[in-house]
Amino acid sequence: MRWRPLLAVLLALVLVSAAAGETLKIDFTPTGGPVEPGYQAYFATNINPATFTAQNYAAFGGNVTIQPTWAANAVAAAMRMVNRTGSGTNAYTDVHQPLILDWIGTDNRQAGDPMTLTISGLPAGLYDWSSYHHDGDNQTGRFDVTVNDAAGSKTTLNFDITNSRGGDNILNFADISVFKTRIASNGSPVTLVFHCRANTPTEQAFFAMNGFDLEKVDTSLASVPVPANGATDVVPTVTLQWTPGDSTAATNGHRVLLSASFTDVNDGAPAAVRGVVSSPAFNTAGLNLQFDTTYYWRVDQSSTPGGPWSKPGKVWSFTVEPHSLVLPGASITAEASSIASADETPGKTVDGSGLTNDLHGTDLTTMWLSSGSGEQPTWIKYSFDNKYKLHQMRVWNHNSPLEGTVGFGIKDAVIQYSADGATWTTLGTTHQFARASGAAGYASNTTIDFAGVAARYVRITANNNWGGILQQYGLSEVRFYYIPARAREPQPANNATGVAMNADLGWRAGRGAVTHNVYFSTDAAAVANGTAPMTSVAVNSHDPGTMPLATNYFWRVDEVNNVNVPAVWEGPVWAFRTADWLVVDNMESYGDANTPGPPPPPGSRVWYTWKDGGGWGNPSPGYPGNGSGSLIGHSDAPFVETSIVHSGGASLPYYYVNNSPGGPYYSEA
Repeated sequence: MRWRPLLAVLLALVLVSAAAGETLKIDFTPTGGPVEPGYQAYFATNINPATFTAQNYAAFGGNVTIQPTWAANAVAAAMRMVNRTGSGTNAYTDVHQPLILDWIGTDNRQAGDPMTLTISGLPAGLYDWSSYHHDGDNQTGRFDVTVNDAAGSKTTLNFDITNSRGGDNILNFADISVFKTRIASNGSPVTLVFHCRANTPTEQAFFAMNGFDLEKVDTSLASVPVPANGATDVVPTVTLQWTPGDSTAATNGHRVLLSASFTDVNDGAPAAVRGVVSSPAFNTAGLNLQFDTTYYWRVDQSSTPGGPWSKPGKVWSFTVEPHSLVLPGASITAEASSIASADETPGKTVDGSGLTNDLHGTDLTTMWLSSGSGEQPTWIKYSFDNKYKLHQMRVWNHNSPLEGTVGFGIKDAVIQYSADGATWTTLGTTHQFARASGAAGYASNTTIDFAGVAARYVRITANNNWGGILQQYGLSEVRFYYIPARAREPQPANNATGVAMNADLGWRAGRGAVTHNVYFSTDAAAVANGTAPMTSVAVNSHDPGTMPLATNYFWRVDEVNNVNVPAVWEGPVWAFRTADWLVVDNMESYGDANTPGPPPPPGSRVWYTWKDGGGWGNPSPGYPGNGSGSLIGHSDAPFVETSIVHSGGASLPYYYVNNSPGGPYYSEA
């Protein structure tokens, strides 16, 4: 029994923050429900605590046990095993429906959060974890997850749960939320603690996990590829990175193979060999990778410099970003010299109406048509929300069912563009738009090349139409594509909170940028007007120095290339706030195990790490205490506090007395 003084205070300390091998695949499924092919089922019954048992699986040469549990005060209604089959209409229509349409989790409207998944019997080694988080009935949610393993404790914050229902938000399997991490096992149980981040009792009130894959890592092989296997939208000058296998030679121990041919990489064809390197990184800048192309790569390892390559790696893939991006219709305002009716407005040409899988129909109310008595020449103008480096414009001409006879579709046209709406430049000479079919299923048959001009406005003026009968002109749809010249994808993310005091700024560089002008300040207006302190850097990252806590910062990045016109692409203003407090420790990592270490392993009693005045005698040799009047942890299990917490599932009980006679110290831990 440990001494328990009368005066107590609770301090909440929160941590702010994953090669070929055998695989354990688990599908969480209501009892008797469908199981994803290739997966083993964890069966339980919704809101029936007795069914959430420890269940055993043959894996990794032995038996692995999976046990979900909830908080000590959990009620049955919080313990969920949900079947979404039949929810809505076609709630999820892609592959892996048995996996995605049911889940285990927590109903945070009831007492029970967090849910802990304990994995026992896992042989010593490294494992790659991938868990799937999706709801087929439009439930939204976010969660934090803390992994406690042989490497310690690590927390991932604010992970999203995807959702779909009926005809709304139908997702492909590739779009499902997947949480990935790497788990280190020493043979002791591993826990994953899933904490629901509900904003209110009803908003984002669920944690959901459909299933998981756990793959043992062959540590002799290269692993943890960057970009991740299957990544898309990768820059064509990407630096490939990986974690080396065991016993890899420090000099020339990695051979890199890369090709657009899977067969060449898989078979180790000489044409796919790109080089031998000493460090686990390979820059592709000189390989002229093509836009919108999938590449395959692998890294072979050798314990002898320069080979032989006795450890061929797994084949990974990534897809290079497209040459240009679609400018969303929401970023475009359309106006015209006239309209034939209130249902045939210029905005119909940029709102996607009438398009199904990029094929246009014949409904006149999904197109623009000018008035026969309107202003001549007829024109239509597009105004963008910003200046863009335009690549192309695709055109679907007017697709009336009478197009073959009346021919309202524009035939010959003059196209002009402007950066400011005042000075206009003609693009080339006259352009001809191909005639529409006049039938449903019409595909775009005209592409106009803008060759990278900088424009905020585009105007099309009709010279004639395909019918040559009436002075009316129309279009079904236009789509603009732009080259991403501005900085984007800021890190920290725009409006992020809880940012570390020593965080670096990072961003995705604009296409063609040579240098980057970084404006950084606590003054948003100064950043916006360019009077804030500016630093020019050659790479897409910047160290702003140590920042104080609880401070709002604003920043922008202008991309610069003095041989281009324009030479500078001004970026948007981004914002973030530094953390309000410093992270001290993660109380979720402590448990009731009587194992002081050193170092104290995850799951051990909290006072083995936070040494106090009480000390301990067992196990031997014990610790007499630090001589203060303090005590860390409750006297009975659970030794951490699970009810009075701050944004988490546990906090630190701290008992102290500062007036004990003869005490050599004030209470401290």
